[in-house]
Amino acid sequence: MNSSEKKHPGEQEIDLLELANKLWQKKIFILKVCVIGMIAGVVIAFSIPKEYSTTVILAPEAKSTTSGNVGMLASMAGINLSPQTEDAISPELYPNIASSTPFLVGLFDVKVEDEKKGVSTDLFTYLEEEQSQAWWGYIFGLPSKIMGLFSSKNESEVRNRDLTEEGQIQLSRKQNQIIENLKNRINVSVDKKTGVISLSSMMQSPEISAFIADTVTSYLQKYIINYRTQKARNDLAFTEKL
Repeated sequence: MNSSEKKHPGEQEIDLLELANKLWQKKIFILKVCVIGMIAGVVIAFSIPKEYSTTVILAPEAKSTTSGNVGMLASMAGINLSPQTEDAISPELYPNIASSTPFLVGLFDVKVEDEKKGVSTDLFTYLEEEQSQAWWGYIFGLPSKIMGLFSSKNESEVRNRDLTEEGQIQLSRKQNQIIENLKNRINVSVDKKTGVISLSSMMQSPEISAFIADTVTSYLQKYIINYRTQKARNDLAFTEKL
């Protein structure tokens, strides 16, 4: 047993030497693989288009002093005690509103401009025609474009007709693709402890990214104001019936 145990260190050392010898013999091959990998990484890095992100921070409305002190202590413990009787719409629902189909459809006709690139069009056309992509994106997207040539004849664009008689939005395949694109580019989050709302927009143009972030902020504020106004009217109508 002792003699066999003494052989193990020697055998392990011989294996390491053989492995090092094999690697040295294939050093040219390993060097080629490393160079090819480095070149491929550089090509991929330069092929991916640049994206610019803009973030807007919105502070919550100030509450009364008494409830504010209690709410501050509760927020430190991770508990949200903010009343919802005034707004009837929780700030935690803002991300759902900003990613909803009606809200995003309302952004289709927003005019966007980029003087450096000579772009002046609406957001829908910008996302459809003015977006750069990596060269492999054109290759993988070619089959779907060919299929789209045969199916586009039966699709009707409804950008000027928001709702049908049933109150449902009818969208074409291309419009659904733009909506999914916007969901990936526009993000709204709410800090449950502080109530701070963060809104970010990511576009391939810094000017358009900043403009869309400002526009979405304005649209979201208008949406909330309209909701409050409509709620107040409904409450008034209900009170008058009493």
